[in-house]
Amino acid sequence: MINREKLRTGLRLLLVVATISLVVIGVSGWTKSSTQSNKKTIIRPPTMVKEPVAITIKHRGQQIKPNEEFDGDVDWLNNVTLKLTNVSDKTITYVAIHLVFPETATATDASTGLHQIELGVHPDVPSKRAPIILRPGDSMEVSLDSRYANIKYLVERRVPIAKISTVTVRPQTAIFDDGTMFFAGELYHRDPNIPHRWVPIQSKQNVVDKEFSRNDVVEFSEVRVKTRQVDLGQGFNDENEWVKNVALKITNKSAKPITYLTIGLDFPETAATGNIMEYQLVLGQLPGTRYPQADRPLLIAPGDSLDIPLVEHYPKIKAFILNRQQPSDIHKMDLAARFVVFADRTGWSAGNFYKPDPNDANHYINIGDKPQP
Repeated sequence: MINREKLRTGLRLLLVVATISLVVIGVSGWTKSSTQSNKKTIIRPPTMVKEPVAITIKHRGQQIKPNEEFDGDVDWLNNVTLKLTNVSDKTITYVAIHLVFPETATATDASTGLHQIELGVHPDVPSKRAPIILRPGDSMEVSLDSRYANIKYLVERRVPIAKISTVTVRPQTAIFDDGTMFFAGELYHRDPNIPHRWVPIQSKQNVVDKEFSRNDVVEFSEVRVKTRQVDLGQGFNDENEWVKNVALKITNKSAKPITYLTIGLDFPETAATGNIMEYQLVLGQLPGTRYPQADRPLLIAPGDSLDIPLVEHYPKIKAFILNRQQPSDIHKMDLAARFVVFADRTGWSAGNFYKPDPNDANHYINIGDKPQP
């Protein structure tokens, strides 16, 4: 005969066990989903010039490969260390490293956040930094933890730090003990007639290049200067105001029609007088925005291309450059697709796809590196 009191006790135990199991399952499910977006990437852009500084990267003490994903938490940048090695044949007394955050670009401002790490003393800029003497073959480590507060402040003027999964790292400037300077891929020396002016050691050719990017939806499929085609990254000769003679062809690599596109024209040599200047070409109309739009409608079907002669935009580009430098001082232009919106109103930026925020037509929500069906 069944003891009813024992039966009640047994049922209570089963219910408690079942409840605990549900809690464990719920917590485990949440934990698993929260780790799905923990992939991070530190980009070292390819270069055709020999840089004087080699950069090795560690995260939590473990060396990682540039341009490859690794696991990191929300504050992953706080645990990054850069090892800088002098691979030139001269002693370095000043070096500047640029950290660029492509995911800080937004639908209304496609410029990207830049944090500069300076080591040593620039001879033209008074500073309280300690001097450095980095001899050929010597190395020094730079931990981002002491700079993390400034980096976080920079990023969160645009987006939460938790949304940052990618950073580009590149050596921008190195000054040597013989009075020469590496800057943006070129070597300089002092102008004997104007002591504070730096001039190229060799005559410069002009270069149109493309910033490193991933998971692209558009391709810079052709660059022409006047009537001749030039290769990305290859030098060519032209007049002082050569930018007006450049024509770009972009091709839609995605499976959706493109209706809005911003392209960044970066002029890295302007970093000599501040942050790198970027002029933004805006093509098409941003759907649903409350801001006025003067640009013509755009439609680039999958596989189709669009020609963009810069001569049509050059008066504004020239005026933009003249804020800081002469057009004749510009010899390099880097191209980057900053923000793309498709006909279904989803978007793309810096390798990730976005969907429109239902509560704010000027805001887009990151949905990861796979497009929304």
